[in-house]
Amino acid sequence: MQNPWANISWQNTVADCDKNIISPAYCVEKGIDISDLPEPFSGNIDSNVVCLNLNPGLNKCSCCFRNNEQFLRLTKETLDHRIDHSMWFEKIECKERIAHGGCDWWQKKTRKLCDIIRPKELNMFVIEFFPYHSDHAFTFPELPSDKYRNDLLKQAMDDDKLIVIMRGETRWYKIKEGIGDRLKQYGNKIVLTNPRNVYFSEKTIGEKWELFINYLNKDIVQKHRII
Repeated sequence: MQNPWANISWQNTVADCDKNIISPAYCVEKGIDISDLPEPFSGNIDSNVVCLNLNPGLNKCSCCFRNNEQFLRLTKETLDHRIDHSMWFEKIECKERIAHGGCDWWQKKTRKLCDIIRPKELNMFVIEFFPYHSDHAFTFPELPSDKYRNDLLKQAMDDDKLIVIMRGETRWYKIKEGIGDRLKQYGNKIVLTNPRNVYFSEKTIGEKWELFINYLNKDIVQKHRII
């Protein structure tokens, strides 16, 4: 499937193929914020570690970042797969010098991990089950853009990448076309122990912590070889 996220801008925050479902009325009903840029995935698509999250929450200061050129540039580079790290480890601030909520969230969740690996070397690729911001999880609708999400997950398994399920384990297993069933049986994966309070730490990953770190170190070696 062609990347449906290529045309995202501040004036067009919903993938064209999703617009019949993600309508303004539906967003009001479900608490979806389409004034913010979508987040279907983040990080480096070439990473050896692929994390599966649920959906991006609301950025409490989203109004401060509307039309923010740095935020848009980093988002577009991410959505076009032109970025070799996670934008959430950049210093993204608005004119009021407020840090973006995505930066705060990811830096908090990886605090212990970043004691071992420098943030700029942390290249995990993260796929969101539902790409739009909401104030709570709900029974997310099937979207045309899901096909691209599913293709990314299928390719990750084809490449035998390490998959880390952060949140929404049951939902990921229900993906159609046999992809969810395959993920359920997939051996090279980690399921974080506390999906209600996600952290990347030895405690939440357990006996596969060393495996996780080894895969992240493979990313660092791979990146420097390319450079």
